Amino acid sequence: MGRAEIRRQQKNLQKKQKVYTLTQTQIDKIRADAMEEAVNQAMVLMLTLPLEVLITDYWTKTAYRRGQEFIQKVLDLYHKWEAGEISMDDFKNDLWEYGGIKLEYKEVE
Repeated sequence: MGRAEIRRQQKNLQKKQKVYTLTQTQIDKIRADAMEEAVNQAMVLMLTLPLEVLITDYWTKTAYRRGQEFIQKVLDLYHKWEAGEISMDDFKNDLWEYGGIKLEYKEVE
């Protein structure tokens, strides 16, 4: 490595990082936007994974009609949950009572 390359590397290392000043309102807006985007991404993921399994493994002939009905019913329940009409505990209890499926959270150490 020549002297010129060494100087260029040292000069690049000495560059100051840019600093931005944001108000609390701007920070809150950025945080809210990020949270909304994360929830939307999670919702799409949690809709597409089960639907993909249903379409490919269970509804091979009737996927078009049944998939639309399934998504509409899921979204209706989601909107009821958002409105506070149904709680997450209600969903968990129904899964256990009708499907024998128990959802539990494991704490990460």
